[in-house]
Amino acid sequence: MKRKFRKIKFSWTMFVVYITVGLIMIFFLFPIVWVALNSFKSSAQIVKMPPLLVFSPTLSQYQELFEKTIFPRNFLNSLLIATTASLISVVIGTFGAYGLARFNFKAKKNVTFWILSTRMAPPFAFLLPYYMLMRDLHLLDTRFSLILSYQVFNLAFVTWMMKGFFHEVPKEIDESARIDGCSPIGSFFKVNLPLVLPGLIATFIFSFIMSWNEFLFAYVMVSEEAQTIPPAIATYVGYGGIEWGKMATAGIIAAVPMFLFSLMIQKHIVRGLTAGAVKR
Repeated sequence: MKRKFRKIKFSWTMFVVYITVGLIMIFFLFPIVWVALNSFKSSAQIVKMPPLLVFSPTLSQYQELFEKTIFPRNFLNSLLIATTASLISVVIGTFGAYGLARFNFKAKKNVTFWILSTRMAPPFAFLLPYYMLMRDLHLLDTRFSLILSYQVFNLAFVTWMMKGFFHEVPKEIDESARIDGCSPIGSFFKVNLPLVLPGLIATFIFSFIMSWNEFLFAYVMVSEEAQTIPPAIATYVGYGGIEWGKMATAGIIAAVPMFLFSLMIQKHIVRGLTAGAVKR
């Protein structure tokens, strides 16, 4: 039997699109790849000119980071602070969003705008008042000070995100639940919350990422005991020089958990971000 080959139509438009997308991916991924390569180089290999692309990988940077620095404690602090602050923000913000989406009360628009306005001012505007407050409460260099700060900043974001998701749930579902004997709290937990679960997961992830990457408050309000990863990486820049190996290694370690975490629940992220995109 003669083989029949399907003719592939060449399209200059698709060719240009693929080339453009490939160049954009290389442009954005190159810094990440370069940092990852530096984390497997020795200190002498990192500063060698011209830069080495082919080398014998070593784990000396990882070993030195975990054995001769307090980075393990920094990692634990970031994980504990980001998780706790995000959970508190999601719990409080979800209840607030449900109230704003389902109930009518006096000055509802003013309250809604006031919640949004807390995100309008730059973080620098809140830094000094928060520092003085934590100083008077003797909470400087504690995990609680950062947890309190982060959950306050994330609260407005969570409230507005979840408010949009609750608006997409038809009110007739609440009315049916009331007819079946559900209280407002029962309707919230048994009916509304399962329906907005993808949005809730996506909101938690974004809150966690913002808390995980926050630098300014973590740099000013904590010094060593409760220090998180971002200010810890900044300490590798000193008067004696820049410790490129430690910075690259710490950056990769800080990025890998977030990448794996997002990869495992990417389905919920996509569903949460696209919820309500198509009007029924």
